[in-house]
Amino acid sequence: MTLGVVALVAATLAGINAASAGEQNGQAIQQISVPPKVTPQTEPQTEAPTTEPTAAISTTPVAERLRVTLAGRVEDDAGTLAISIRDGTAIAYICDGDRVEAWLQGTAKAGRLALKGKGGSRITGTFDADEAEGDVTVDGDTHAFTLKKVTKPSGLYRTAARVRGAQISGSWIVLDDGRQVGVVTRDGVPGPAPAMDVANGQVSVDGSTLDTESIDVDSGEGF
Repeated sequence: MTLGVVALVAATLAGINAASAGEQNGQAIQQISVPPKVTPQTEPQTEAPTTEPTAAISTTPVAERLRVTLAGRVEDDAGTLAISIRDGTAIAYICDGDRVEAWLQGTAKAGRLALKGKGGSRITGTFDADEAEGDVTVDGDTHAFTLKKVTKPSGLYRTAARVRGAQISGSWIVLDDGRQVGVVTRDGVPGPAPAMDVANGQVSVDGSTLDTESIDVDSGEGF
């Protein structure tokens, strides 16, 4: 009888232990097979980086800075021509030392000459820092020219004044060898110009001493 009781107790304890182990195994399986729910983390929204607009690159052309005077004889013995160029502006004078003359003004840019004057006079051609060549039209005729660089005191000079009741205007080209070619008009009547004193910038016309003005590419006088 005692042994029966012991066996019954033992069986009961074994059943309880088995049930407990089964419950623990079920919980372990459930924990392993069903992972905890993960709430997805949303990344904070960041604004796209702003890009500063790129400033436009300036393409303003640089102004012409050539300053030079060129002079020489015109073909066909049509006279002497001088062109003074300062920062893209050109002033020219042509004369035959007797009666034909013309002042012209225009541009000297990108290696091209384009000048105009009274009576249909004009100059077209090319140039650089040492020479110029092209065509000049004066007094209705067109002539070719090739000019070379000259240095002070060579260049262009002019004067204007009233002398003894007459309106005087005179113009000169001084070449590198010192020769002078010019025309003086008295009340609109042209004639050969007297020699001027280049060193003093003066000239004597009909007994009166007149000051002359140079076309100076360096200082801008006369432009």
